[in-house]
Amino acid sequence: MTTNEKQNKQPEAGKKELTPRQIQMRKKLVVFPLFFLAFAGCMWLIFSPGEKEREEPSAGFNTELPTPESEGILSDKRDAYVQEEMRRREREKMRSLQDFAFGMEDEEEEPVMPAAVPDKSSGPAGGSSGAFRTSRAAYADINRQLGSFYEDTAGETGEEREMQARIEELERRLEEQQAQKTAQEEQVALLEKSYEIAARYMNGGQAPEAPRQKASVSGKASVQPVRQVRRNIVSLLAAPLPDSVFAREFVKPRNWGFNTVGSDLREPERNSIRAAVQQTVTLTDGGEVTFRLLEPMMAGELLIPSGTPVTGAARINGERLTVKVSAVQHGGAVVPVDLSVYDTNGNEGIPVPGSEELNAVKEIAANMGAGMGSSITITDDAGSQLLSDLGRSAIQGVSQYVSKKMRSVKVTLKAGYSVLLLPPLQ
Repeated sequence: MTTNEKQNKQPEAGKKELTPRQIQMRKKLVVFPLFFLAFAGCMWLIFSPGEKEREEPSAGFNTELPTPESEGILSDKRDAYVQEEMRRREREKMRSLQDFAFGMEDEEEEPVMPAAVPDKSSGPAGGSSGAFRTSRAAYADINRQLGSFYEDTAGETGEEREMQARIEELERRLEEQQAQKTAQEEQVALLEKSYEIAARYMNGGQAPEAPRQKASVSGKASVQPVRQVRRNIVSLLAAPLPDSVFAREFVKPRNWGFNTVGSDLREPERNSIRAAVQQTVTLTDGGEVTFRLLEPMMAGELLIPSGTPVTGAARINGERLTVKVSAVQHGGAVVPVDLSVYDTNGNEGIPVPGSEELNAVKEIAANMGAGMGSSITITDDAGSQLLSDLGRSAIQGVSQYVSKKMRSVKVTLKAGYSVLLLPPLQ
């Protein structure tokens, strides 16, 4: 290696190489100032006032505050109050003088003078005095009108009195008419009450006519139970005793007074008719069951005696058998009704509890019957194939019939089972 090459390498070794972090810092020192300058320029362009904004304040209101010297503002508040009080007194004096002048003008009687032709030679002073007088007269007239605004005039008072008299007359007539109507209504009510009492006690002991039953909205006659007929007992007293027997029995020791529990002899109101199953019957869904009435009832205007058979359609809903009676027949007359069967506990329908084991056995048998005859047999002989198809069809028909019979629900009602027939609640 020559001497010149050694001298060139020594300065290069003396230079220190920069790390990547130092290089990055130097770049930031160059870039960040440029960003700050650009940001400052944008802010100045945004917020710097333009020429229009400088011209607008001159065209609007004067927002400058007045100086105290030009307006003569007092430095002491007490002096300001004193001056304001003096001004107020002067205004009151001027107002009183003005009112006095108007009053003097009203008292004076000025003669009516014919309108004269205005003199052109009169100066402006004459015109100004005439205008002042006109304005003063108008001001006085306005004050008089305002003062008499709430005063009642004689004409208005007379009209109001006449109107009040008419109103009182109409009210009096209305009260008289109402009093006459009230008296008539009281008389009519008294007559009706007297006729009612007379019909009750002077009808010869006849029972009042039973009210007719109104038909329901659906066109079916209403049903109600018939009350028991009670005999009117005249007397259960013994024959009169002779005086000697009465005296002898009277002196015997006995209990003259005692307290006992009494029972209400009135028949309780009921809205149901007692009935019972006429004969033992096995029902399916949609079958009919016959009941026998245990007491008479009124179907519309027809009296149905006890013991009459009544037939209804049965429906099985779960473990309840609901029965609806749509018509009653007696003596050749058919009356459409709407009766529901309730059990003695007051629940709609007749309870028919089922057995889970029995239902499971029926379902298994029905499924076995439905699966019979579903196999396919293929033979070379046409006669054998035809016989197999016919046999399979017969087996399928019988199996479907058996499965349907097994799945059908049957309910057995024994004769004499007590139920209640209830019309629809109103």
